[in-house]
Amino acid sequence: MTIQEKIRSCFIIDLRSLAIFRISIALCIISDLISRFRYINFFQTDKGFLPEEKNLGLFNYLPHHWSDSYNFQAFLFFLALVFSIMLLVGWYTRLATFFSWVLLISLHTVVGIANDGADDLLKAVLLWSIFLPLGSFWSIDSKKQNNKSVNYFSLAGSALLLLFVFYYFTAGWAKLNPTWIENGIALEIIFRQEFWLRSVGDFLSQYPYLLKLLSPLIVFFEILAPWVLLLPQKYYKIRIATIVSFIIFQICLGVCLQLNLMPWISTAVILVFLPSVIWDKFLLIKHGIKIEKRKLINVVMVLFAAYTFGGFFMKKAEIVLPLQSQARQLGFISTWYFYYFAPESDYDYHIIATLENGEKVIILESINTTTNWKEPAMNSLWQNYRFKYYLETITYSDSNYTNYFLDWLVKKWEAEHLDSKVVSAKFYCLTKDILSPNGSEKEIVIAEFD
Repeated sequence: MTIQEKIRSCFIIDLRSLAIFRISIALCIISDLISRFRYINFFQTDKGFLPEEKNLGLFNYLPHHWSDSYNFQAFLFFLALVFSIMLLVGWYTRLATFFSWVLLISLHTVVGIANDGADDLLKAVLLWSIFLPLGSFWSIDSKKQNNKSVNYFSLAGSALLLLFVFYYFTAGWAKLNPTWIENGIALEIIFRQEFWLRSVGDFLSQYPYLLKLLSPLIVFFEILAPWVLLLPQKYYKIRIATIVSFIIFQICLGVCLQLNLMPWISTAVILVFLPSVIWDKFLLIKHGIKIEKRKLINVVMVLFAAYTFGGFFMKKAEIVLPLQSQARQLGFISTWYFYYFAPESDYDYHIIATLENGEKVIILESINTTTNWKEPAMNSLWQNYRFKYYLETITYSDSNYTNYFLDWLVKKWEAEHLDSKVVSAKFYCLTKDILSPNGSEKEIVIAEFD
């Protein structure tokens, strides 16, 4: 076996694994769309609290910027849902993948400040998937094909595998600091941040010695384990054990912290690494290998991959890539810096308004379970992941979003309470220092309405 063949063996994808990946990633897109639907008015229309981004260059021509009316945004939602279902069943698969990617980029340019690392990963995954035969197995498209092989190699497929490897490797590499390695207190601090904590994480926070042991283990797992996934398929037992470890790791993250779709998108991507032996126990198919030889596509893939994965090394050299912001919007991403430094503060929010008669009313409070909003979506807004992410982001980012949001909320409250007039309001953020067990608390005003 030549060196080229040995390298290629590390990047061979079983087309049946690719099919399971297609189904899983389509379910992630559908789940994401459904979670957004109830809040279209708030995040995507002219009646919401996100100001329109005007300096997006060519991205301003994407569909979600054509109209900010609810009906049009809802139409785009259903259009995206149709394409994601087409992707799920594998009907006109490549076309469905492309338009799912375009509509996802378009949506993200509208709600950019409420997007997280999982959204970037989803865009990147769809970008490379456009060039892959996702519909080769277990799809409507596969009925028209005569698949003589299950093993597939292409530069786009290699890029998809490397995307996951770099995604976790860079997350671990960024954590090579005393908080995670030497002191090992990163997890303990993270689990003090109640803003994102789930009940399982709250339970584990009672065992600081266990968390001190787990902190450096997570770092070394994220740095080393992704590369093990690239072992040739003949080492399938090691690869399967690593895949199972990643799935368990991602589920543990999801049950300890509110991370929205991140654990599920990562789990969907890792299914691409499933070796052929998994399927061979149930399906007997000839093991030929299909190698993608389209020269023009391969040249494009090499350029794309050089830009994407070279970005990690350029960043380490403190060199800014050209068109870096636009590239991230399109899905050219290979890095992730999830909790690379433990958070310093926990947050809580409330907005108090003063009426003309001198009465003070609370129009937003995170711990208030019985609000006086008439609109059901407003009552549940605090439980929405993207709204909480938005609040946290505008707290530490130097922007006018806090004032814009406060003005919007006051006007919306007055529209629901026609007999009341707000003369002033203050947007409070209660911050708690969580670097020490008994950290101090401080209440700050992050926006005012007069």
